[in-house]
Order: sequence, then C-alpha cells, then structure tokens
Amino acid sequence: MDEDKLIEKRKEDVLKFLKEKNVWFVYAILAVVVYLGYYIRTRNLGYLIDATTGKYIPLALDPFAFLRYMRYLLENGSLMAVDMMRYYPWGYSAVSEFKVLSYFVVYLYKFLNFFNPAITLEYVDVIYPPVAFALSLIVFFFLVRRLFNWKVSLLATGFLAFAPAYLYRTMAGFSDKESLAMLFLFLCLYFFVRFVQERKWKDKFVSGSLGGLFLGLMGLVWGGVNFLFLIFGAFVLICVFLDKFKENDFKAYTLFLIVSFAVLNIGYASKYSVLSLFNSTTSGLMVLAWAVAFVNFLVFQKDLIGLKNKFKVPSGVLSFCGVLVLVAIGGVLFFGLDFIVGRISGVYGQLVNVASSRWILTVAESHQPYFTDWIAQFGWNYIFLFFAGAVVLFYQTIKSVKEKYLLTFGFTAFLLLFSMSRYSASSVLNGESNLALLAYVGSLIAFLGGFAYYYLWKYYKDKENFVKFQDFDRVLILVLLSFFFFLMGARTAIRLVFSFVPITAIFASYFVFYV
Repeated sequence: MDEDKLIEKRKEDVLKFLKEKNVWFVYAILAVVVYLGYYIRTRNLGYLIDATTGKYIPLALDPFAFLRYMRYLLENGSLMAVDMMRYYPWGYSAVSEFKVLSYFVVYLYKFLNFFNPAITLEYVDVIYPPVAFALSLIVFFFLVRRLFNWKVSLLATGFLAFAPAYLYRTMAGFSDKESLAMLFLFLCLYFFVRFVQERKWKDKFVSGSLGGLFLGLMGLVWGGVNFLFLIFGAFVLICVFLDKFKENDFKAYTLFLIVSFAVLNIGYASKYSVLSLFNSTTSGLMVLAWAVAFVNFLVFQKDLIGLKNKFKVPSGVLSFCGVLVLVAIGGVLFFGLDFIVGRISGVYGQLVNVASSRWILTVAESHQPYFTDWIAQFGWNYIFLFFAGAVVLFYQTIKSVKEKYLLTFGFTAFLLLFSMSRYSASSVLNGESNLALLAYVGSLIAFLGGFAYYYLWKYYKDKENFVKFQDFDRVLILVLLSFFFFLMGARTAIRLVFSFVPITAIFASYFVFYV
C-alpha cells in the first residue's frame, strides 16, 4: 500500500471512530476544558498562605467573614443567631444569608477530609470557587446542549472557561457567593428548560420541582436570583400572549413557584416572607405571570364562565389587563395611591439610578460600567460575535412571520442603542445626558411598544398570519429574555458583568456555528 492510500485509509478510520464514539470524544474534550479551567484558577494557591500562621486565607475582604461563619459552624454544628462582631453593639441578625454557602463549604471539607485528614477547612475554603466552577461548567455544557447541540455547547463551555471577565470571581481564594450561585443558576435553568420542552405531565412535574428547588437555593446564596425571577415571569407572560402556555405548563409552573417560594421562605424567612415575595418588583412578576396564566386558563382555555368568544381582544391581553386592574385596585385599597406610584418610580429608578445611595457609591464594584469597560474585558471581536448571535437568534425565533426583516432591524437598533447609551464618560452617550437616557429607556419603550402594536395589528387585520406567532420556539424566547436581563444587569453594575458572561458565550458560539 503506497503512502497516499495509507494516509487516506487512516483518515477514514479516524472519521469512522469519531462518528461511532462521538459522545465519548465530546466528553473527553469537555473533561480537558474543565480540567484546564480548574487548573488556571488554582495557580495562585501558593500566594494565599498567611506567612504568620501558615494557613490559607481568602484573597478578598468579604470571604474573611464567611470563613469565620464556616469555622463557627464546624465547631458548633450550627450558625449563630446573631453575629455580635458586626454592627456593634446590636449585632448582625441576618446570618441566614450565608447559611447555604457555609454548609456547602463545611460539608465539602468533611467529604475531602475523610479521604485526606491533612486537608484543612481553610484550604477547602480557598479551593471552593474552582471546585464549584468546575461543577457548574459541566452543568452549563448540558444546559447549552439541550438548548442547541453539542457543537455549540462545547464551544460555549470553552468560551466560559477561559473568558477573562469570568475568571476573578471563580478563582481560588475568592470564596464569595457567586461561584456556588452560578452552579444553582445553571441547574435551575437546565430543569426549567426541561420543564418547557417535556410533553408528558410526569416529566414536567419532576423538572418543575427540581427547577424550583434550585431557584430557591440560588436565592439563599445570592441576590442575583432576581434575574431568574424576571426571566421566568416575563417568559410566562409572553407565552400566555402567544397562546403557548397550556394546562400542563400551568400546573408545572404552579409547582415550580410553590417549591421555589417554600425553599426561600423556609431557608430565610426574614428576607423571603410570603408578603415580600408577592410584593417585590422581581419575584412579584413571577406571581403576576402566574395570575395571568391562571385567569387565561380558567376563563379562556376552560371557558368556565362562558366568556371565551365574548370579547374581540386577544385572550392573553385581556387576562393581563384584568389581573393588572385587580392588582392595582387591591394595592390602592391596602397600601394607598403610593402603591402604584411607588412601583412605577421603583422600576424607573432601578433602570436609571442604580447606585443612588452614598453607601453604594463607596463600593467600586457597584458602579455602573461604561461600554468601553466591556470592550476592555471582552474585546471588539467577541462583542461582535455575541451581538451578532443575538440578532440571528431573534431572526430565527420570529422567521415565521412576514415582517421578520423589519422586526429584526428594530431589534438590532434597540440592542445597539440600549447597550451603547452609556458608552464612555467623555461621550454624549454617558448614561446620564438626556440623549443617553432617551437612547436607553426610549429604545426599550419603542421596541416593546412597536412589537405590541404589531401583535395587535396582526390580530385585527391579518388573522391568518396571527397564528404564525404560535410557531415561535419557546426555548429561544427564554434564551433571548435571559440575554436581555443579564445585559441589563451588566449595564447597571461592574460586578454583574461576571453574570453576563455565560449568556454571551452561548450567543457567540451559536453565531460561529450558524455562519
């Protein structure tokens, strides 16, 4: 056999092996990516040893307090009710905020110490972020694979593992909340996506329950759970508007809501009381979405009171407006007119004046970043990839309607204006000028208002094509909403750019393989 034929045969053998062993080949690459991600995050361990004690210490300030809670938990079997070393002389009573994180690290220490008695709590405390990162990276891979395919998933996992903006808060020694929170976030999203995709009630029941459990656990670890509250609430509302939220969806979402709120309330009752969960702008959106779905289910899907064909208005819109009126009346009766004014001003304040108090302004990581900060962290090439991915995914979602190009152009304009309205401190788009605020808030209102007008116009003028809305892929809608809310978070605080990285990795990878 000559050399050319031998090479050709070897190529065929390799391709045949990859086709037959595709799954194991992918898992092997995933293992390498996870290992390298863990490896680079532990290269600083030698610099985290206190020269006076010989023990490992964290590399940030807050983790020192968390380490003290872990030591107390290990010695006493439970956390103190009041931490008298904070807020002297009254003490700090919200120790439950750190309960799940403390128990996770302590039990990780007990597990590792069982196999190696030389391992100390201080060592486990500083390696916990890379360990949680490695676990979350595996969950992230399976999440993206369920959303798209193994190719997009593998590339997205690689992007996430080595993205500079995702490195610091998952590095050894940064023993804060984010590493564990992202693990629970990916688990929650994974099971929520399963709940959306599954058709059998039993599968929806299990996925909804597990999704609610991990949503609750994330809320007990990190305040970033508000992102998920907004994403899921907006998702359910949109599905109701598009008539894509059926009986089994409603039942599973009800279970999802009950489990998540129960975990939050049991784990941290002083912060997540039932009243506060219902009254909050973020978790309240999930409750509002449930109420709208409930009314739509009873009145229009089941037609229990015979009103199904009495109104010439989309059932989702009618359900939403009815619930909104009832909530407004109830809020005014119980809390006065300030209820409505407070909600509107609160939402606007969160959009525009994020770091408004003097205390918040003293914390560098709470400052609002500029778009130039994104450029420094991501680079123009990567920014182009994930923005292009967002535009393409939006097009793929709405491609069943006639005006898909016009709608995609509107989405692209909104995305650019919304993101670059805070371009740099020296620019007219500095996030504070009238033009910048118009680009920021105005683009959001114009896009949502324009899409709402288009939706109603189709309903009244082109009912044949109105049914095309039901062709929209619900999972893609969920992904787009995730991008929007994490984008909003990354614009509001420097520390939240970290949470924006995973969704950018997904969109950048999607665009690469789309091209």
